[in-house]
Amino acid sequence: MVAGIFLLKAAPLQQQITDYLPIFFLTIFIITFLLGLRFKRNRLVFALFLLALSLGLCSLYPQQPIIYPVLALLLPLNLTLTLLLPEKRFGSTLTALYGSSLLIQGLAIFWFEQYWPENFSRILYQPLPFSLPLESQPGILLFGILTTSTLLALVNFQRRPQPLESAFFWTLVLTVIPFYLQFENQFLMLFFCLAIATLLTGLLETSHNMAYRDELTGIPGRRALNESLKRLGKRYSLAMLDIDHFKKFNDKHGHDVGDQVLKMVAGCLATVACGGHAFRYGGEEFTIVFPNRKIEDIQTELERIRKKVATTGFIPRSKDRPAKKPTKRTLKKTTNKPLSVTISIGVAEPSRERRSPDQVISAADQALYLAKQQGRNRICN
Repeated sequence: MVAGIFLLKAAPLQQQITDYLPIFFLTIFIITFLLGLRFKRNRLVFALFLLALSLGLCSLYPQQPIIYPVLALLLPLNLTLTLLLPEKRFGSTLTALYGSSLLIQGLAIFWFEQYWPENFSRILYQPLPFSLPLESQPGILLFGILTTSTLLALVNFQRRPQPLESAFFWTLVLTVIPFYLQFENQFLMLFFCLAIATLLTGLLETSHNMAYRDELTGIPGRRALNESLKRLGKRYSLAMLDIDHFKKFNDKHGHDVGDQVLKMVAGCLATVACGGHAFRYGGEEFTIVFPNRKIEDIQTELERIRKKVATTGFIPRSKDRPAKKPTKRTLKKTTNKPLSVTISIGVAEPSRERRSPDQVISAADQALYLAKQQGRNRICN
């Protein structure tokens, strides 16, 4: 949005932007469309279709005064509906109903404009019962749609704080501004380009998170660890962590409870200090990398992490346990008993005998094995 305002104010650039804007729009649209299909992001493809349809209507009927207010009303409504839709395949019943709703909306607008033009205009331009600090006051219907759409987009982002959900919210903002401010078509296209670029950024960031972040625990995964190891210098320390008796724990309490344990431990590791970065190595194993730190520099921090896991007091989530920690403590007792969860830690650093990260990991693994032999719930190096 800031980029769009800057380009609008930069008068010497306006002509150059106008000349190349259709090519840029077509290019970024095709790239985002193909990537959306490739990654099966059907909501994104629907949003692109809405943007292309809106821009096409403005280009085909530039002299129709009703086009801008109608699109200012329907575009945020449909973008919000697209945002709230689940990711379904294109041939599903839900997507067929969504496509049918667009056709019904078009027919309804045509019918109202043809047979009830006065009532339609009165409804469309019904003023607000109060004044906003704006030069141009929106109608009550447009204000209601914009407010509702914005609140729904914010609630959706809070419920699913993912890059693509954030991109949908900013797309909603970027596409409404030019309609409300009655921009000319070239500036409308500029803001639509910025909206598509926002969607593309959200798509790429989501794909990056899927590739480099562990889906279960939410911390970076093995691939992210491998990339991090390539960027390390000659001085660092590396800790390998393993949940004690995890297999027996899994067999006794089930895989669902095992997943909860992994999440709990990952949450403890996410608080690591001393410049450390936690990764899920695989299974019940985790890795913490401390760039520019010697072993003696991180002993206190690793001990804190070990004690934090051991004293957290893990309670398996039951059906009546809320998904989030309540803000107020209640006297209601859970039927589940706290379970003891501990971790063993092995630490290593580069030396003359081990120069490569793989050798350091191997040394940390050996130290981890030694910690388990000595009774677990301890640190060895």
